[in-house]
Amino acid sequence: MAAAAHLVQFYADSERLASSLSSLFADPLRRGETVVVVAQEAHREALDVALGDAGVDLASEYRSGRYLPLDAAETLAALMTVEGPDEERFRATVGSTVLDARRRTGSVHAYGEMVGVLAARGDLVAAFELEDLWTRLLDRHPFQLLCGYPRDVVGENAAFDGICARHDAVVMAREPVDPVLSATVDLPPGPDAAATARRAVHQVLSGWGFRDADDLAGSGLVAAELVTVAGRQGSRQVRLGLSLEGGHLVVSATDATASARTPPAQDDLAESAQLFSVLSSIAPSWGGQSLPEGRRVWARLPMSGGGAQR
Repeated sequence: MAAAAHLVQFYADSERLASSLSSLFADPLRRGETVVVVAQEAHREALDVALGDAGVDLASEYRSGRYLPLDAAETLAALMTVEGPDEERFRATVGSTVLDARRRTGSVHAYGEMVGVLAARGDLVAAFELEDLWTRLLDRHPFQLLCGYPRDVVGENAAFDGICARHDAVVMAREPVDPVLSATVDLPPGPDAAATARRAVHQVLSGWGFRDADDLAGSGLVAAELVTVAGRQGSRQVRLGLSLEGGHLVVSATDATASARTPPAQDDLAESAQLFSVLSSIAPSWGGQSLPEGRRVWARLPMSGGGAQR
C-alpha cells in the first residue's frame, strides 16, 4: 500500500482541475487501484471526460467499483450538524467508503473538495475541522489524498496559511500537456521536507506515466537532496519544481524567501558535498543560480522513457 500523503490544490476552473486530476488518477485506475472523488457535479463531469480522453474505460471502472464519484454537497450534508462536521458521520460516509476500497484493492487515491465548498461559503472553521477529520483518517489508514479549494477563497494570507498548514505540500501548478510537462510544489522546510519531496516526485511522475523504478527512485533522491540544500538558509518556504525537457527531467528547489541579490556561491554547494556525492552519480549536470524569486539549485537527469508519451 502507498504511504499517506495529504496534498492541496487550488483550482480556477473545471477544465484545468479535471486535467490535473486525470493526470493523477488515470494510471492508478489502469493498475486496478481505487479512486474516490468527492466533488461538485460540474467537476465530476469534467473529470469523466478527461479520464475518457486519457484512455480509461470508465464503464468498466464504474462496474468494478474502483471509480467512486460522490457528490460533494450531498456527502457534506450527510456528515454536517449545526455544530459542524461530525466525526461519527464522517466515518460512516467517507471513512467507510475509503476503508471498503482499501480492503478490496489495497491502494486508494482520493480527491475531496467538501473543504473547498465550506471555504467558499465563508466557513473556514468548519473546513479546518473537516481537514482534521481527514488527517485522523489518514493517520489510521494511510492513503493518498488531494484536497481542492477554489482559488478565489485564498485572497487573504491567513486563509492560505491555515490551509497550507494542514497539508504536506501544496500543488501550485500542474500542466500535463506536451511538449513540456511541469509541476510546482511548495514545501515547508523542516525535518520532513526531504521525505515529502520524495513522495511528491513519485506522485507527479507516476501521474505522468513513468513506471521505471530507477527513474522514480533517482528522481526522488535528487529532489530530496536539492530541497535539503535549498532549505539550509533558514527559509520559511522551499519551492520544488519538476519539468520534462527533451527526455530529461529538470528538478529544482528554490529558496523563495532568500535574497535574489545573493547568488548561491559554488562554495555553498561544495559545503554539501556529502549530499551531492550521491546526486552527482545520477545527474550529469547540476548547479545554482540567482533568480528574481530567490536562490535556485537544480539538477538535470535523463529519464529512461515510458512516460509522458501521449
